Amino acid sequence: MLDPEFLRRAGGATAAAAELAVAVLLGVFAGSWLDSRLGTAPVLLLLLSLAGLIVGFVRLTSWLKSSEPSDDDDPPVHRP
Repeated sequence: MLDPEFLRRAGGATAAAAELAVAVLLGVFAGSWLDSRLGTAPVLLLLLSLAGLIVGFVRLTSWLKSSEPSDDDDPPVHRP
């Protein structure tokens, strides 16, 4: 049987990676759509893609910081 703590961490990592991908894709699609409407091709695509990447990395690093065990916690016990 899989360790519930492992499943919790794996689910959190998957969610964080998906959040990064969604943020970038939203920036790409929104920038592309706005460029086609405003005639500013590739400017808004690049800017909003970069903004999505930055937002995704900020969220990813905040998730990584929150998932680190603190110094007060006991080390996890590994069971066979």
